[in-house]
Amino acid sequence: MEFLARFLVLGFIVSLQIPGYNCCFQEERLALLEFKAGVVSIDNGDPDQILPSWTNHRQSNCCGWERVTCNSTTGHIIKLSLGATREIVDDQTAWSLNSSLFQHFKELGSLNLSHNAIIEFLDSGDSKTWSKLSKLEYLDLSWNYLQKDILAAVSELPALKYLDLQVNGITGLLSDKDLAKLKNLEVLLLQYNALNGSLPFPYLANFSSLEVLDLSWNQFSGSILPPIRQLSALRTLKVSHNYLSGSLQGVCELKKLEWLDIGNNMFQGAIPPCLNSLVSLRKLDLSGNKFTESFTSLVSALPALEYIDLSHNSFEGTFHFSSFANHSKLEVVRIVNDNAKFEVVTEYPSWTPSFQLKVLVLISCNVNKISGVIPTFLSNQHSLNVLDMSRNNLKGRLPDWFLNNNTRLQTLRLTNNYFSGPFHLPQNHYVSCQEIDVSGNHFSGEIQANIGELLPGLLHLNLSRNAFESSLPYSVSGMRQLLTLDLSFNNFSGEIPAELGSNLINLYILKLSANRFRGGIFSRHFNLTQLRYLHLDRNQFTGLPNVITGPSQFLTLLDASNNHISGEIPHWIRDIRVSRLDLSFNNLSGEIPHEIGKLGWAQEENTSYLYELSLSHNQLTGQIPKSLSNLTQIQNLDLSYNHLRGKIPEVLSVLRSLQSFSVAHNNLSGRIPDIKPQSGTFNRSSYEGNPSLCGFPSEKRCNAFF
Repeated sequence: MEFLARFLVLGFIVSLQIPGYNCCFQEERLALLEFKAGVVSIDNGDPDQILPSWTNHRQSNCCGWERVTCNSTTGHIIKLSLGATREIVDDQTAWSLNSSLFQHFKELGSLNLSHNAIIEFLDSGDSKTWSKLSKLEYLDLSWNYLQKDILAAVSELPALKYLDLQVNGITGLLSDKDLAKLKNLEVLLLQYNALNGSLPFPYLANFSSLEVLDLSWNQFSGSILPPIRQLSALRTLKVSHNYLSGSLQGVCELKKLEWLDIGNNMFQGAIPPCLNSLVSLRKLDLSGNKFTESFTSLVSALPALEYIDLSHNSFEGTFHFSSFANHSKLEVVRIVNDNAKFEVVTEYPSWTPSFQLKVLVLISCNVNKISGVIPTFLSNQHSLNVLDMSRNNLKGRLPDWFLNNNTRLQTLRLTNNYFSGPFHLPQNHYVSCQEIDVSGNHFSGEIQANIGELLPGLLHLNLSRNAFESSLPYSVSGMRQLLTLDLSFNNFSGEIPAELGSNLINLYILKLSANRFRGGIFSRHFNLTQLRYLHLDRNQFTGLPNVITGPSQFLTLLDASNNHISGEIPHWIRDIRVSRLDLSFNNLSGEIPHEIGKLGWAQEENTSYLYELSLSHNQLTGQIPKSLSNLTQIQNLDLSYNHLRGKIPEVLSVLRSLQSFSVAHNNLSGRIPDIKPQSGTFNRSSYEGNPSLCGFPSEKRCNAFF
């Protein structure tokens, strides 16, 4: 009986540690609850909303809690996914976390604490806290505010293979003591910090297992030292956006390298021929340097390439795109050229591509400079997501196959070429297309009536600076996802569909400048609540809607100049918070309303953020309102060429931010007040055409009455 009793007691104790029962290891459970308490406290949050399954109920099994993974055999916690547990993450809410919490997790293999605004770890007097996590292989501390001392702390983790410290506040030099003990490290991510000095390759030479190293977006300088060759397992090396220069010889000996990114540094001269030996390279980024001469031999030697970016260098000569002919895995080619002596030829010699590109960017590359023909190899491409061939002087009509073959296009940019004829989309629904920009060409004719149905998910449409004509299709009003719409500098005519002002609720830029649109502007149901920039200038519009301001609290710019707008300036003008308002060259009449002094008004700050106001070349009468003195930030004020009378208000002299000011060609009288720009004084031209004005800078002296 005694043996049976002991057996039952022992069985009960063991059962408490088996995850299948409503229990988990108490020390691990309490540590988790302490972590939650810290988060709740620092955010002043609701414990029922933050990690809600983490409760201190007796029946609550921590192995069943969110973001917690336990070993199904031992019941110990082996993984904690605690990234982004904070409700508020910024430098004002940075906090210190007690690292001793984690010493209770004896079998912890993976820990993610990213995006938590941690500024430091406190060790409660035990400097060896981290070393007790003997099984931790994966540690993500990215997107916090940790300092350089974190390197010494994590170097005590004997089993660590993956370390992510990107986007922190780590500054200064890397020494031989930092990370020196992490001999098992396979992935090291230190990008987006402020590390400087030489690259730490002499200190990392013994990291024989290191496969991925990212030191990009720091402040490293000097050359990539030869000891890098000892990182023989390295497959990914990213050191972009630093200040590196000099030799790449050590890099050339990394025969397993599959991804090399040295973009946006200070390398110059010819591309080292030794890079040709990196035959395993799949991704290569040399952009943003000063490499010269040709890269043809490099491209030909790397048949495994999937991605290549050669943008913003100083290459010269001719590159034959047929050099890529046998690169069957090639998916991304980016070349943005900065040198007029460089050109890309795609038509000679004749060739057939073995690849299917997803992204092709050839900007300012003088593509087929002599013929201007669009690359015919594109007729074999059926998987393009992004195509940008801007600024290449390409000409002629777009062939039918150009858009027929690539119904999965997400981005199409053909800006600043010489394409002509109609721009017609095939009768397919381009559900994936988000951006079309064909501005700066010679396209002509009408826009397809069903363009809105063909592009239901479009975010950006730019047809500006072409010769499109006729009225705007009603179907454009159905493009409810549009963020920007630019139709400026064409020959469009007719009225704008009223539904455009009610349906496109996400629109924040609308440019209709320099067309022949007429009638009222969104005369009813105006609902462009996100609109920031509205360009209506150089058309034949006849009126401003009374509701343009109601829902448009974000409107920053309104340019309705050079139209046929008549009537008085509406009193709702006080409600818009624009920084620039241009109503010049219209037929506005009546007095300038007193409410104009509330333009651009920020109620919460009790100030105006209007920087430019032009009411020139209208038929305005009455006096200049004193309320203009409230526009304390205004830089450009133009009231010229109207029929204003009376004195220039003395209070306008408080406008000390003015850079340009004109009341010329009105019927003003009296002494000119002391209105001064930021430096010097306004000259005579600001006041000319008002024969009854006197005082400096006019030539007329004031008499005793003034």
